Amino acid sequence: MDEAWPDQLDELRSQLADGMPVEEAIALMRKRGLTRIESIKVLRHLVVTDLGAAKQLIDDSPTWACR
Repeated sequence: MDEAWPDQLDELRSQLADGMPVEEAIALMRKRGLTRIESIKVLRHLVVTDLGAAKQLIDDSPTWACR
C-alpha cells in the first residue's frame, strides 16, 4: 500500500457506509494496486471482523477470479 492509502481508506469507509457494494470496493482496491492479502486486511478492518469471512469475500470476488 502506498503512503496515501490511509486517506483513501477513510474515503472508502465513507463510501461503504453510503452504500457502495463490497465488490466495487474490492475492485477499487485491486485497481489501486493492493495485493490479495492487503485487500483481505482492509476488508477485515472496514467491513467484517472475521478473518475467514473477509478471505471468503476476496476468494469469491469476480475481481480476483483471474488469480
